[in-house]
Amino acid sequence: MKKNTLAIIAGLLCFPLFGQNLAANQVQINKRTFTVGTSAYDADYNVIFNQWYRGHKNAEEAKPGEDLSWVNDFTRTYTLGFQEGNLAINGNDLGGVKIISFSRSGGTSSPYGGIGMLGMEQWLVYDAKTNKLMGAQFQINTYNAYFNVKPDFFDVPEFAFPLKASRTNTPISTINANGLVSYKNVYEVDVGSTVSSGVWQSIYQVSAEIAKKLKDADDYARALRREIPSLLGELKRPPEPQPKPEPQPEPENAGFKDATHKLTADLNVFSRQDGGSTVVASLKKGDPVQVLEYGDYASWNGITAKWAKVQTADSKTGWLFSGYIEAINTR
Repeated sequence: MKKNTLAIIAGLLCFPLFGQNLAANQVQINKRTFTVGTSAYDADYNVIFNQWYRGHKNAEEAKPGEDLSWVNDFTRTYTLGFQEGNLAINGNDLGGVKIISFSRSGGTSSPYGGIGMLGMEQWLVYDAKTNKLMGAQFQINTYNAYFNVKPDFFDVPEFAFPLKASRTNTPISTINANGLVSYKNVYEVDVGSTVSSGVWQSIYQVSAEIAKKLKDADDYARALRREIPSLLGELKRPPEPQPKPEPQPEPENAGFKDATHKLTADLNVFSRQDGGSTVVASLKKGDPVQVLEYGDYASWNGITAKWAKVQTADSKTGWLFSGYIEAINTR
């Protein structure tokens, strides 16, 4: 009698997560069934966001005095998120998707042992073009420093897949002729007093071409007794747009890298240190020059300064009065 009672209790404990009567292309979240290929993103979004969250991203956003009768254990524990990007399974690109995600992380405990850290994420994945549910996946990872927590006893009754969890470290995958793929990996790594364990499950509807590639990779791994490739989807977000760099002002000596000075007035460049000699070049205020050397003093318009031998931007060389040039800031 005692053994029968224990068996019944154990069966009831396993039922919430894995005992629902679901089709191979269905997943259940918070007592609601979603069907791959049928459910639509907009309708599911409205149900999830409005019915379960009443406009809140999570229960912590509830205001003081607000009626919280709508908040169940699911909404107290899990955070709702939305993602977009390109999905790939085992390196095969499935195209653009929209994802409604439910996540939970941090320290927690279980009636079957003290779990140190737990991370959980559930995805509902929709084709960005058709808006239809194309797949779902469920990941639980735990690190437990004290007790051996069995992967098939995680206390998360809000989520269910048609795949029954079993005690195994060998992944199981199924790919049928209609392109419906499924994957399950229940693993446990026990090192002394620490245990890392988890459950990964996924169901996806893919094209016949992708299904064949996944099947070939799966068969190849089985034939060589290698690890079965994971059929969990990987989201690849497009690169973030980079801000355009601020336009930088051109340096004062742009186009004349050896320039050391610029003119503060219109000046002529002469062949000798003599304003009566041949004019080599006529420069404008702001034009750059490279000072090569300084010569004799001279006075002009009440200013006394030296003659400067310069090279112009077009490589002409001559002398100009240095009272109307200033050094270029080269910092």
